[in-house]
Parts: sequence; C-alpha cells; structure tokens
Amino acid sequence: YESDELMSRLLMLFESFWAPIEQQITELHRYLDPRMTPASLLPWLASWADWVMDERWPEARQRQLVQMLVSLYRRRGTLRGLREMLGVYTGLDPASDAIQIVEHRANNFVLGPAACLGPSVALGVRNVPHTFSVMVRLPPLSRVQPGLAPAEIERGEARRRQVIEAIIAHEKPAHTHCNLQIVLEDEV
Repeated sequence: YESDELMSRLLMLFESFWAPIEQQITELHRYLDPRMTPASLLPWLASWADWVMDERWPEARQRQLVQMLVSLYRRRGTLRGLREMLGVYTGLDPASDAIQIVEHRANNFVLGPAACLGPSVALGVRNVPHTFSVMVRLPPLSRVQPGLAPAEIERGEARRRQVIEAIIAHEKPAHTHCNLQIVLEDEV
C-alpha cells in the first residue's frame, strides 16, 4: 500500500480519523481516576456507586467524594459512614466534635409481669425507637463567603441544611428517623 500513492493518501485519511480515538483509548485510565478526570465526568463516576452528584458542590469536594465513594459505600448505614459523608460535604474533620451523632436507645428498659408489648411500643420511659440526632457545627456563611447580602445568606443556609438532610436521608438506614440540628459557630 505504501507504493500506491492513492491508497497511501486514503489510508492517511483514515489514520487521521482514528488517531484521536486511539489517543483517548491510550489515556482511558485517566478518565477513571477522580483526580484527573474532567469535572464533567465526576457525576458519571459517582453513579457507579449509586450516588447522585450535586453539581453545586465545589469541584475539589466532588473529587474527594468520588475518591472515597467505594469505602463510604461499604460503611453506608453506619454511624462512621454518616460521619465521614458529612465530613466530605462540610469540610469538617469527621472525628471532631463539630459533627456529633447520638443514638437514642432504651436506657431504662424494664420487663416484668405488668409489661405490655405490641406493635409500635417503645420500651422504657420517653424512648423513641430507631431515632438518632445529628448536630453539626458550621461556620456561618457570612464568614465563609463575606460580602453576601442577608437574603443570599438566608438562602445559602437553607441550601446547606437541605443538602445535609439529603445526605442523612441517603446514608441512614431506611427504618430510622433523624433529628438534625445545625449550630452556627457564632451561636455557641
């Protein structure tokens, strides 16, 4: 084919079409690495672990989340998994007191001849079964993003709360209920 000029030109034409595709195939591993992939592919990578990426998250946090998704998925529904997921979103250290999770259990459980058990009975006094509380200490948006108007701050705080509620709903066991309290650091 090299000796035939016409055939050589035709093959060069096809080679020019295939060269970019060949380059993409050679660099495919970069598309699967959350540190190197284009930001537009991060939601697709997150979907592999059943996570719907909120594209309003900062890109650095999206990349961190995708890197941690497999290990977070293994701990999904656990106290540790919820702490770590909240840590990724908020940027807080999951081991710090800034994220506190308290499980409400039957502390004064007594069983005797007068006990009456049945559906929807919480054992003990003032116990709420399958309930836990989450308290998150966050810096106020006015400090994180100075110069915002009061209405923007209010919308931003409401948005942060919605995202945290969505994370908890996604990560908690389905039969449980959560009470969320967000404390702004200035309120402490």
